[in-house]
Amino acid sequence: KCFVTNDVMLRQPVPMPVSDHAPVYDVVVCPRKRAYGAEKNWRYWPDLVDRLIAEGLSVFAAGVEATSFTTNAVSAWDQPNPLIASINALQNARSVVATDNGLAHLALMCRPEIMMIVDGEDRVSPGYWPVITDRFTQFGGRIDFISNSWYTPELVSARVVEAVGTPVLA
Repeated sequence: KCFVTNDVMLRQPVPMPVSDHAPVYDVVVCPRKRAYGAEKNWRYWPDLVDRLIAEGLSVFAAGVEATSFTTNAVSAWDQPNPLIASINALQNARSVVATDNGLAHLALMCRPEIMMIVDGEDRVSPGYWPVITDRFTQFGGRIDFISNSWYTPELVSARVVEAVGTPVLA
């Protein structure tokens, strides 16, 4: 669960439970779409979501509309409070898929593990530096890199389906 505190002694906020009655999604995607640094945008979010839905998985898109790719997933920005909706979904998801972005950091505060789309073995995106894993792991988080997946949404989909298994609604 996520725990948020005002304890100034902590180097990172510790999130508090938002809701015990939030729906459970098979997959939460973090389809961040940057204006600045757009070359770090993974443009296959709509395709990935369609593939996961075709597999019978329930999918939720975290974030806000202005900085997200539009997909066929249930979206946080369609809820009254996108931040609370995102945190609820991240807390209750069976799997979270992200690139190296702010939503990935929020995801690891809400759960111990995420699947991260990377270029090569661990690069943020083509031509960029490796993911700075300490930012994620120093507080107990775990990243499962989906290596060489920058141009292959079918690889990402296959890895997510394998990790999730039977859909929650099946």
